[in-house]
Amino acid sequence: MIVITLGEITGIGPEIVLKAIGKFSPEKVKIIGSKSVLAETKSKLKLQINFQPYLLDLLEKIDFEFGKPDRKTGRFAFEGLRIAVSMVKKGEAKGVVTAPISKENIYQAGFRYPGQTEFFAQEFRVKNYCLLAYHKEIKVAFLTLHCPLKKVPALINSHLVMEKGLLLYDFLSRFEGIKRPKIGLFSLNPHGREFSSGEEEEMEKGIRRLRDLGIDISGLMPADSFFWYYKKYDGFISPYHDQGMIMVKTLGRGKGVNITLGLPFIRTAPLHGTAFDIAGKGKADSKSIEEAIRLGLKWQDLFQ
Repeated sequence: MIVITLGEITGIGPEIVLKAIGKFSPEKVKIIGSKSVLAETKSKLKLQINFQPYLLDLLEKIDFEFGKPDRKTGRFAFEGLRIAVSMVKKGEAKGVVTAPISKENIYQAGFRYPGQTEFFAQEFRVKNYCLLAYHKEIKVAFLTLHCPLKKVPALINSHLVMEKGLLLYDFLSRFEGIKRPKIGLFSLNPHGREFSSGEEEEMEKGIRRLRDLGIDISGLMPADSFFWYYKKYDGFISPYHDQGMIMVKTLGRGKGVNITLGLPFIRTAPLHGTAFDIAGKGKADSKSIEEAIRLGLKWQDLFQ
């Protein structure tokens, strides 16, 4: 069984969850939430879904208004994550799908992590982890994640490239069933080494170390030429968040999924945010979270 958290309930989280769950068995998928929150969402948006068989009514009743997060809804989101962690640790759930949170809002509730990825890693004492932006046409793992772009160069080193390269290789071989995955590494700077301050040299050291382990990895690749060569590789490593996300979101056409590599269980999420501008209007597309649930169910048993 996998569990779904509702995230920031004043965003599109409750809507996309309600739109998605009817495509899955209630014995395999459960929502960590509140009956009142889902009932209000269903009523307001006139959704035709019986959510009761899916609901774990574990969170308090709460008043909320779409598009207007507050301290109470931040606590609701944080508590949902805590319950999910507890259920995985107790063996009551094999995986977690997380709806989007508002970082600014959840920080008011005492959340002290750059994002949900880092939260799960800390809770399970995992040091080597990374975000994988996933679509069937492209998979991109990241050297760095939630940090200002100006800090990225100082964070990159050969050990980081090796760590994330091994995580991506394991995913492509174990989860995707590729016998000898081909991996590409994007350069950080324009024109590859031309404007580097030493970051590309560190990445090349990481490439050599991975090749010594028998991993087929190429680089450094200019990201601006990505669409010319992406079909020749099984997965990529990107130095920073936006560089890789733009590619996956473009090719994914609304079906991209966020996967956290390195955890002792499967954690997936839709590859989008809270979308406050359309919250409560019935316009949210549930394809990304549907894919996140499908992949969570598909891969949950690969973890022992």
